[in-house]
Amino acid sequence: MKKEKRIRAILICTLVVGALMILSGTFLSGKQNTTTAEKEKREKDLSSFLEKSASIENASVKLCLSEEGRVTGAAVVCSRGNDALVQKEVVGLLTVLLDVGAHEIYVSGG
Repeated sequence: MKKEKRIRAILICTLVVGALMILSGTFLSGKQNTTTAEKEKREKDLSSFLEKSASIENASVKLCLSEEGRVTGAAVVCSRGNDALVQKEVVGLLTVLLDVGAHEIYVSGG
């Protein structure tokens, strides 16, 4: 009898822990999807901004984020991205907009 009660208690605990793991995974993945969607929108907005302000074409921006969601760096591929003047202008704009150091931004032609 004691053995059956112990097995039942272990099974119930296992089910509860399993349910909690599934629920926490669902919540966490939902948060990641929101963060990913927000990141993609921000990258698209920055690409459009650079195309209008820095007189470049076909800009593509990719952001690096910390776990807290803070921007820690950026990579930009754009037309004329290999031109030193374009690189300087893009880096100057992004350091102000993203509040990151110039050494955290990479610009290249594509």
